[in-house]
Amino acid sequence: MANSTHPTRRKSPRVPVDIWEDIIDLLREDLIALRACALTCWQWVPRSRLHLFRVVELWTSQDLALCTQLLIDAPHLGDLIHELHICHNKYFMVPISRQFTFSQLLNAFPAMLLRKLPRLDVLSIGNPSSNPFTPVVTMEDVTLYHTFFPVFSLFRSVTRLELVAVHFSTAMEFAQLIHALSNLSTLHCRQVVWRSAARYDPTRFETLERRPALIHLHIESMPWFWPMAECFLDAVSLSSLVTLVLPNVFAGHLDSVSRVLWAARASLRHLTIGVHGSETIGGITAEEAVAALTAAPDERLHIEFSTCLASLRMILSPMDAPATLWTSESRDHVPSAVWAQRLLAKITSEKLDEIALCVPLAARPTLIEAYEPTVDAILARPAFAGLKRLVFLHPERYGRGLMEELHAVVRGEFPLALARGIVRWTVADELGVVRLRDPLVV
Repeated sequence: MANSTHPTRRKSPRVPVDIWEDIIDLLREDLIALRACALTCWQWVPRSRLHLFRVVELWTSQDLALCTQLLIDAPHLGDLIHELHICHNKYFMVPISRQFTFSQLLNAFPAMLLRKLPRLDVLSIGNPSSNPFTPVVTMEDVTLYHTFFPVFSLFRSVTRLELVAVHFSTAMEFAQLIHALSNLSTLHCRQVVWRSAARYDPTRFETLERRPALIHLHIESMPWFWPMAECFLDAVSLSSLVTLVLPNVFAGHLDSVSRVLWAARASLRHLTIGVHGSETIGGITAEEAVAALTAAPDERLHIEFSTCLASLRMILSPMDAPATLWTSESRDHVPSAVWAQRLLAKITSEKLDEIALCVPLAARPTLIEAYEPTVDAILARPAFAGLKRLVFLHPERYGRGLMEELHAVVRGEFPLALARGIVRWTVADELGVVRLRDPLVV
């Protein structure tokens, strides 16, 4: 009987698990792919879960109930959650019978998730899709119940708080929310408002032993914040502040900014600031803004407090600045380069090694013109001998014509900086933020 031959079955090569885990790490932003990986084999489940549960978004009361029940049934999943987003979007509709208002959702989550998220590091509250260049959309006021703060203060693992397009009823609730997180080190606020400054008690925080020691602070599109800056300074400590980002400050609020700089003093290392006026927001007219921008340096922004500043980023003209404030064609108007020149003239830090000038799309490169003393002449002073980089930040949308114009202006107005070889070019967004590996992103 002839021997029958059987085809040899070739074994597929075994790939080490750590190689698969590296591949899964590359898919960390693709939720559909991560779900598929979690269902492929049991060896892929831990790594897939690590990314699937790292960030949790709660939009409705149903989301909160499902998340709570899941953590009761599988408590170990709570260790994987590092970011929690309490979201509000008036366009996200659910049947009204099952819908919490945003205020109710915010008040409910601390009690329902208490001690279930031991490694929670980032807490985000508000509308994640809010655009910094559009007006604040009218939303319901957030009213925090008296039972909220004692429970909320038990989330001691939270070190970063993000508030986006949140409407508080009073400024006191805003201050109490921040003060409740004792280990908070990073605060990012954008388009946060309150309807009333009433019921603010300046002695409320005096008897409390510990205030959050902020290291990074980002305040954006909040003209209502600065008149109540004292409320904020009572609730937190800025003695360890390292990074301060203020991309759009109204000229009428520079005194309040100076109080923040004074609270930080020598600890501040990185500062981003843009100064402009507004005819409708912030309580000052265009004429008052011009007067504020041209006031004597010692009467406005006191940057001389920051004696250890290492980097300074200046946004020459924010997107919503009135054209009358930065049109250099008229002698009656003051371009935004004036406040930048005055700010540079007051710097006392000997550790400054980088200065960045952001030129948004709305601000034509002609803003950088020769006013005495010129920025180039100021940077040639002995105080800036240690300067290593003068960076010009420009939007990616700059066309070839605008870029050529900007390069021509820099060649004509910054000959000394070019001779020192310190001029650099970097793409940034309209608020001067370089999205990739930016040390000043808070």
